[in-house]
Amino acid sequence: RRVLFRSLTNISGQLEYYHVHFSNRLLAVASTQTLSSIVGSATTLTNVGSVTTDGMDFSFTAQFGNHFSFYNALSYNKSVYNDNYITGSTVVHTAGRNVADVPNWTEKFVASTHWGNFDAQFVGDVVGKRYTTFTNDLHASAYALFSLNAGYNITGIPHVRNLRIQGNVTNLTNEKGWSTINANNASGQYTAFPIAPRMYFLTISSTF
Repeated sequence: RRVLFRSLTNISGQLEYYHVHFSNRLLAVASTQTLSSIVGSATTLTNVGSVTTDGMDFSFTAQFGNHFSFYNALSYNKSVYNDNYITGSTVVHTAGRNVADVPNWTEKFVASTHWGNFDAQFVGDVVGKRYTTFTNDLHASAYALFSLNAGYNITGIPHVRNLRIQGNVTNLTNEKGWSTINANNASGQYTAFPIAPRMYFLTISSTF
């Protein structure tokens, strides 16, 4: 532990707090009650009230000598609907509920190293639990994604200023989950897109 702090040559960071009150939120809602014999009903763009957001961001970058650095950003976001709304003849109870697809906690870190012509990064992205419906009766679990990239610059080749070879691996642990969520205005309905599986990339680029 003492060796770690002795090798710390620079550290910088920032802390931010924000408060937002968003009024007159518009949503397409059903104008009449949908019956089993009707394949849907007309929708109307309706003012469904306001949203209040309170959040905080904390980030820092630590430098360890000339070869290593570590960046970390942690965010807290609390966004809630302030009003209920009516779709057809049904009251949708959203007042006080968390905004769909907005996690309370997210974090990102980047560990980097640089040695001459070689550089590499280990990256992590953490996304907390997200509600998938406006009434918060369903949710998508938290997940963590990790990726790795490394590259080398080759110089001294005739007529080539620089040749770079870089390899990338995304989703190292092959995490399963939902990356993007679109909530429907009716409770219990949403669409979601899965996290991309582990993938490998090799890139060769040059400048002349």
